[in-house]
Amino acid sequence: MKAKTWGLAAAAVTACAPMAVHAQSSVTLYGIIDVGIEYVNNANASSQSLVRMQSGNLYGSRWGIKGEEDLGGGLTAFFLLENGFNVNDGTLGQSGRMFGRRAYVGLRRDGNEIQLGRMQTPIYETMAAFDPNEVGVYAADSHDIGLVARADNAVKFKKTIGGFTGQVMYSFGYDAVGKPYGGAAGDASNAKNLGASLVYKGGSWRAALAYDKVHGPLTSTAYGIGMMSTALVPKTTSSADRAERYLAALRWDQGKNSAFVGYRFLKTTVAGVTHDVNMAYLGDEYQFTPTFVADATVYHSRVSGMDVRPTTLVVDFDYLLSKRTDLYLNTSYAFNTRLSNLSVDAGSTTLAGKDQFGAQAGIRHRF
Repeated sequence: MKAKTWGLAAAAVTACAPMAVHAQSSVTLYGIIDVGIEYVNNANASSQSLVRMQSGNLYGSRWGIKGEEDLGGGLTAFFLLENGFNVNDGTLGQSGRMFGRRAYVGLRRDGNEIQLGRMQTPIYETMAAFDPNEVGVYAADSHDIGLVARADNAVKFKKTIGGFTGQVMYSFGYDAVGKPYGGAAGDASNAKNLGASLVYKGGSWRAALAYDKVHGPLTSTAYGIGMMSTALVPKTTSSADRAERYLAALRWDQGKNSAFVGYRFLKTTVAGVTHDVNMAYLGDEYQFTPTFVADATVYHSRVSGMDVRPTTLVVDFDYLLSKRTDLYLNTSYAFNTRLSNLSVDAGSTTLAGKDQFGAQAGIRHRF
């Protein structure tokens, strides 16, 4: 009886062996929890201050699942599902989506990669690597939230050759909140999003070029400049409207120091009215000790032909308790001209012509 049992077991193992060779797979659970206390002044029409708890100050709080499978012949299948949430009240981020940060599946081989689903735009991925503050609440996205946009219904192709990595993305309908823009017959130009980037990394230098074009109807994120001045908030938007972004950036890493410089040009056309917006930034990050890092960055925007010229100065301090947990203090000061009402917080506004100061003290844990 025992001999027969072992024989059956051996046959089962032998039958499964080819599958094990050609279908090696892995699944990883990961996440970031980031929450802190924020103070801002000039937070309402009476110029009063505000103290609040806020989630995702440095990095948006999230949990995700990613996995890949070796299909043989150098071909790998992969997927990623990433949920965004607010630590302070436990609610979902990204307008209540289950996997609002990212959700895609794809194939990869020999430096070529294709993704399908909801994803970060190429200009978003570029800014994450070329802004000292990455995509925090106090960062370049306070000047243009469209720099950190995501696209639904998207296809992205990446290719790496030596030190160069290029990518092209096309979205059949960039935003499906409320209604699936571009998902009906006859909507050939509705809410499309085209993006591309080219990044070079060689030695201590990195350089990047990125492009992003969104067809209307434009959301406030896609429009990008409504948070800069109340005079620039569009009353309506149609499929004929456009928002185009061009980005050039450099990064230099040398020992404990990293220096950053970048320029972004934004051209919007809404209801036949065009606005040109220039934004430039310069920053530096220095690791004073193995556990203490600080950075300082200045961002400046200018809307052509208008007294909308806001500047923000951001200074951050980060103390590492371990490889996965750190304490931080972020500070930002927004200098506004007469018609600008830029806030220190990305996606928010303050009073026209009023400056604003903000500070965040918090904790971040990665798993």
